[in-house]
Amino acid sequence: MTTYKRSTWSLLFSLYATQYVGISFLLVALVAILRSQGMPLEKLSIVYSLGIFWVFKFLWAPLIDRFSLRRFGHYRTWLLILQAAMMINLIILGFYDLSTDFVLVMSLCATFSFFSATQDVAVDGLACRLLDVDSRGVGNGIQQAGTMFGSLVGSGLVLSIYPTLGWLGSMLLMAGLTSFSWFQLLWYKEATEQVRPIMGYKRLLSFWRYVSKPWLVLLFLYPIGGGMAYAIINPMLVDLGWSLSSIGTAIYLVATPFGIVSALIAGKLIQLVGRRNALLGLMSAQALFLLVLLIPAYGVNETLPVYACLITYYIVHSPIPAVLFTLMMDQTDPKTPATDFTIQASTLMLIGIITSGASTALAGAFGYIAVIWMASAMCVVAFIGVWFLGTTHRLTAPT
Repeated sequence: MTTYKRSTWSLLFSLYATQYVGISFLLVALVAILRSQGMPLEKLSIVYSLGIFWVFKFLWAPLIDRFSLRRFGHYRTWLLILQAAMMINLIILGFYDLSTDFVLVMSLCATFSFFSATQDVAVDGLACRLLDVDSRGVGNGIQQAGTMFGSLVGSGLVLSIYPTLGWLGSMLLMAGLTSFSWFQLLWYKEATEQVRPIMGYKRLLSFWRYVSKPWLVLLFLYPIGGGMAYAIINPMLVDLGWSLSSIGTAIYLVATPFGIVSALIAGKLIQLVGRRNALLGLMSAQALFLLVLLIPAYGVNETLPVYACLITYYIVHSPIPAVLFTLMMDQTDPKTPATDFTIQASTLMLIGIITSGASTALAGAFGYIAVIWMASAMCVVAFIGVWFLGTTHRLTAPT
């Protein structure tokens, strides 16, 4: 396994964290802020639509693979531009009023979502080329921990101090946090002796022929169970009478730190037991332990038991993406890593969105308890898929 400098791990963590600070604030905290100002629920749907760029980012991923100023580093060039664009966008956002300039604010939020989604494509491409086969587990544990930390800051910490900082202060704070990665990039030297991509947009079609069909089955199966359970946590707590601030504290300030630590441990777990065994163990744990959500579903509403349930859920749920992302990296071609990884990530996100919508609809029809049992059952189905996948498509480090 290649030995990496601590600054390299720090850069990866920082890049994944800062991309989520702003977008998690816009997709989660902004909804709460606008609702507190009296905005109708039906109008809030426009905020959730900002995430569409993250679903369709694969459409411009080939451009990130194909073009750059190579003398400055292929993906480093893109990241320097995009981190700066995110910073400037946040600063400009701060000088407009939410209530009087709503259309303009939403337009600027949309451009920020585009920049952050594109930054994700570039950093994924960098990570795929930077990490060797044996280091991908640790690298993706850091990736998952970074994204969760960014969400914690954007959706939790910034929202909690929003009454003190105000709109402008919050935007400037997030711009300052985003600049941290930009300064790190100034000192980072990306290797330039890389394979030049040649496929372009043809790769969007050829990728599906490149990967094995069993792997695609797993890619479609995995998000269903976990997504069903995750989607009902917020509405379930609301129905129990929890305020938005209480929910934010429970999820982002109490449960998420445990998830971050768990994701980091997952990276080492992959090295110790291998990709397939790590995924099987974590998926079986998820199928079992997401059933702790039955406790609040049955009406238990005391703070400490609910905290314990959320902590347990995050501990078993958070490491799985680290293993899955590692396997997704294994499916990439060195010539088009950003495109290949993004196609898979977009697929996961699209299925997750569809699953989340179906889950809340099912909860309305059959109740939270039924959905939690269905989610556990789907996790078992995914586990069986991984088990049999091991006989037809080796979920091990590629040779």
